[in-house]
Amino acid sequence: MADTRGGLAKFAAEAERHDLPVKFLKYLLHSSYSFSSFGASSFVLPTFNHMVLEKNVVDGVTPLSLAAPRGEMTAIQTIYHEATHAWLDLQEDNPEVAALMKDGIKHYKGAPLMRGAEKADDPERVFHEAMGSYVGHRPSRYWGALESLTFVDSLCAKGPPPDKRAFLLSMTKRAHVDYGSAMADRVFGYQNGPGTFSAFREQNDTTRMITGKMKEFCDRVLLEGKIPDQFDRKAPLVALWNKLRKTFHPDLG
Repeated sequence: MADTRGGLAKFAAEAERHDLPVKFLKYLLHSSYSFSSFGASSFVLPTFNHMVLEKNVVDGVTPLSLAAPRGEMTAIQTIYHEATHAWLDLQEDNPEVAALMKDGIKHYKGAPLMRGAEKADDPERVFHEAMGSYVGHRPSRYWGALESLTFVDSLCAKGPPPDKRAFLLSMTKRAHVDYGSAMADRVFGYQNGPGTFSAFREQNDTTRMITGKMKEFCDRVLLEGKIPDQFDRKAPLVALWNKLRKTFHPDLG
């Protein structure tokens, strides 16, 4: 069986060098949680303090490298999502976390779901999935922007190839726009239901936005203030952008 804990530890060390939030990942690695990799899905078993990550997730981020893009975005999203579930499990007796959970569960009671006229009958599940999805979404989209700009920069090391200039300029602009659009997302969360046998029903996303308290908590505690809403507040992105502005002047301003 793969050394999932070792793989996660390696990922955390490499992610930190790319200015990704890792404190809560390191906390999990030193907690009572155990880790394994098998099957075709990733999930957390709170009763057993155990996290399962499909092997492709760990393999997809070890090593974590901008030099050779391998679709790390999806793996990063999965790791942060599942780690959020585990962290909330360990911290459920923390007064701040307990209050957040209480408010969040109340917020999603009877929340509208995407399909049909159904309403959420498992607000606790919707809350936890909203937290996991929000925390997973933001680092993965930051990585996507960083990966795109690094790729463009590498191809422009000796000046943009004339036949690729328009494409690379468009890719650069798109990275900026997509980052802002992704960070503006506020609708997260789902349940498998509703109904008595909800665990066997298809995933149904809510259309209700997360609360301001949920966003503030995730941004401050789990994401360490490292994934801002604005592209221009993330130093590694700004450094690459300014470099590419010179390369594509005057088209990039």
